[in-house]
Amino acid sequence: MVGRGLVLLAAAGLMWLVLANGVAAGMALAGDDAGAARVAPDADRLSLSAQQFYFAKDYAGARALADRALRLSPIQTRAIRVAGMAELALGREDAGLRAMNAAALGGWRDNATQLWIMQMALYGGDNDSAMQRADALVRRATVRDQVFAAFRAMVGNGAFRRSLIVRLSDQPDWRGLMFLDFRRSAPAELPGVIALIGELDRTPRPVSDLEVFPLVERLLELGQIGAAYDLWHARAPRAGLRPGNLAYDGRFAVALAHRGALSVPRFEWAIDPDATALATVEPAADGAVLRARSDAGATATLATQALALAPGRYALSMDIAAQGERDLAGFAVTASCPGRGAALTPDAPVLHPLGSDRLRLATTIDVPADCARQDLVIRARGGTPVGATIMIGNVAIRPAG
Repeated sequence: MVGRGLVLLAAAGLMWLVLANGVAAGMALAGDDAGAARVAPDADRLSLSAQQFYFAKDYAGARALADRALRLSPIQTRAIRVAGMAELALGREDAGLRAMNAAALGGWRDNATQLWIMQMALYGGDNDSAMQRADALVRRATVRDQVFAAFRAMVGNGAFRRSLIVRLSDQPDWRGLMFLDFRRSAPAELPGVIALIGELDRTPRPVSDLEVFPLVERLLELGQIGAAYDLWHARAPRAGLRPGNLAYDGRFAVALAHRGALSVPRFEWAIDPDATALATVEPAADGAVLRARSDAGATATLATQALALAPGRYALSMDIAAQGERDLAGFAVTASCPGRGAALTPDAPVLHPLGSDRLRLATTIDVPADCARQDLVIRARGGTPVGATIMIGNVAIRPAG
């Protein structure tokens, strides 16, 4: 009877452990690490609960729970790290640093430990070690933002930039993601980011116009139109530049090369930004053309690019293949200042016949003194009785004589 009782007791204990662990797992999935640790207090759950106490700024409670976890598993990295961070928060720097250094020895899988080590290396000037940690961390999507935020904070430091450039020379697959993150740059971080781009331009892998796009957008957002234009223009593909032509990529050669790109610098053609399938760029004998279609539906933006024209009057022209002026009734070409209702172009452009169903559209752009940036837009008017298809090429903007 005694033996049977012990067996039943052991079975009940095992059943409780299984049940408790199942309940605890469910609580942990629901975000209740503290409850999970109470139900089934193993080292992992206790360390997670300690971390929650730390986030809640109960540093003494976090330290106590971390100690409980470490009594069960002295090598539980998260518990060591939480103990160290709690000690630092409590002002006990020596004990905190000892714990954090201990966590670093076995904490390659603990993101928070690695972030701390990376930041300490950055602040201590050990940029190469920091870059080694960053390279491993940035490949983990859960902490990528924190790594790039540290980059932005340090990019004003020349030694850090040199170390980063060395790492970028190995062509890491996160280079593009880093440039995308520059869209978040604070105004005080921008000089360092621009310096990094200038230094990268002197390497075998200079910055492309697509990589510089996020920073151009950020500068435009901050109203720094001239700086945004200069940054882009210095790296814009040469195929889009023509002497005397202030419209970029008038023959749509760069737009053709960028087909399929999700985003392009605003000073280049954005084709069909409304995703209407009414506009595309196609090869042509002299480069490429914009194939634009109108229908009887709503208005739609077919192509647009930003301009940075100085105040004054300009002549805008473009060659159009169409079946006469009737086809053009469904389209409009305008320039305007962002955020303003009034157009900088007259309502009715002049149309000159070129023969063989080809026309030249000619109009003017009057830029006032308080309009540092303009948007050139080709759109379908909508509301027309019938649709039409036209081809646009040789777009040019020049100072009006």
